[in-house]
Amino acid sequence: MVGDPGQLVAQLRRGFAVGGGGHLRQQQAPTLAAIEALRNREQLAPDTPLVVFVRDAFAEAEARRDGLAAAIERSRGTNRDAGAEAEAFLRRVSDGELIAGEAFDAVMALPNAEAKRYWIRLLAEAASDPDDRDMLVQIHRDDDLVPAQSAARKAMKLIDAVSYGPQVELD
Repeated sequence: MVGDPGQLVAQLRRGFAVGGGGHLRQQQAPTLAAIEALRNREQLAPDTPLVVFVRDAFAEAEARRDGLAAAIERSRGTNRDAGAEAEAFLRRVSDGELIAGEAFDAVMALPNAEAKRYWIRLLAEAASDPDDRDMLVQIHRDDDLVPAQSAARKAMKLIDAVSYGPQVELD
């Protein structure tokens, strides 16, 4: 771990130099620009890749959260039925009363593996709060929740960018 941002930039430059080309090379300029903005306490330009990602991911998480109620209705009576207890938590997440991570235990208690994987994936897609991190880590640790792991990684990237990254205008 590097405590000095200047040292971090120097380490990253060395890493990019030996890392080859392709995708890694494409990440060099945006990564260094984001670190410099963080270091200088500046807001990133609206068209930078990190800002675009944060805006899009945050809007998508909000839409997924809002869509939970409709998913409950579509799933009722199917293999993905959430059951009464989990449904109550999911509705509160959809209404904005709870964050996604607060419904995790109720969904994990579902006896049907298909329903559990489905709802956990939807919760991961709706996650955007720093307190959702515990849920996202648990998703990664559970081999039965592989369908939700990609969404969990994206949510973790969003949460980390907002919590620890440079200033980003969301509106």
